[in-house]
Amino acid sequence: MTSFSCRRSIVLCLICAGSFLLPASAEAAESFDCGPFLLQPGPTTMTIVIDHGSPVAVRLRWREEAGGGKHSERQVAARHHMFTLTDLRPDSDYRYRIDGDGFDSGERTFHTLPVAPREYRFLAVGDVRTHPDDWRRVAQRMHENEPEALFVVGTGDYPSDGRQYDQWITQFFDPGRDMLARLPIWPAIGNHERTRQYVSAPPPDAVIEEEESHYFSLFELPGNERWYRVDYQYLTLLVIDSNSKMEPGHEQYEWVREQLRSPRKRFTLAAFHHDPITSGPHGRRLEDGTFREWPVDQARRFLMPLFEMYGVDLVLNGHDHLYERSQVNGVYYVVTGGGGAPLYAINESENPHQQVAV
Repeated sequence: MTSFSCRRSIVLCLICAGSFLLPASAEAAESFDCGPFLLQPGPTTMTIVIDHGSPVAVRLRWREEAGGGKHSERQVAARHHMFTLTDLRPDSDYRYRIDGDGFDSGERTFHTLPVAPREYRFLAVGDVRTHPDDWRRVAQRMHENEPEALFVVGTGDYPSDGRQYDQWITQFFDPGRDMLARLPIWPAIGNHERTRQYVSAPPPDAVIEEEESHYFSLFELPGNERWYRVDYQYLTLLVIDSNSKMEPGHEQYEWVREQLRSPRKRFTLAAFHHDPITSGPHGRRLEDGTFREWPVDQARRFLMPLFEMYGVDLVLNGHDHLYERSQVNGVYYVVTGGGGAPLYAINESENPHQQVAV
């Protein structure tokens, strides 16, 4: 887990998060399979999501912690429930609870974003798959130690196989339950989500026809949900899908270039899974100097020049299960892939731009 504090004049790498004492729910009630988890945070908005293996009818109750009226909303039986709360008070604590059909989330809390914060303090984490006990410890530390964090940026690989619904439960949502119920996440897609696959041999033109991943049925995100943009008062976040082509002439490259050429906020962050600057094993090259993995090679050849040309401040990646910070021509690259997957050795490949690696 990596924490960042983006001030109006500087970007700092820190460590931070927070805990709340919540009343215990009824002992007989069970937890929902996935959720509640939070998405799309804003000063006056928050999205609360429940996903369950079988249809359930649910009721959401919420109120502002400092006072104000109580609110309630019911939804009929379904597997997926999304509650979009609007007209909330900025920079305020809210309490909420979802129950129904023998399931109970217990009382949970979230905090809306300030309109013009002194700083943006947020967490970045990736590659939580495979070892749920490790991810549980990381997520619980994020939950308990980071009271001032506003949201989480995920750099991908949440379960080992995104086509398997039970792995979303056991490897991601259940171990991270307390943290995900309090801190909203802006997720990027990893290769293990299995959202789409191109042939590995160049050119990567063939793509699987059937979409079997549960990623898009679980998450509710802006744009086409593969890549999207988020703007806050001082911060622009670009989430990119490094499983999709990133070369000139393709839709995603043209979208990234358009976003970088358009007006942006004071700080610009980009987040995607495959790490173009790394000393981990995914940074190994072929004899001709290109990278073994085409997403790494395309990010290096096509995205990095855009980041440098248009002044991106920070790039967040996963894929290599380690922590590494590098700087290339004024752009910081942070690999944070130690959320729960088996850790990799550093310096398995050459990275002359490395500042810190553990």
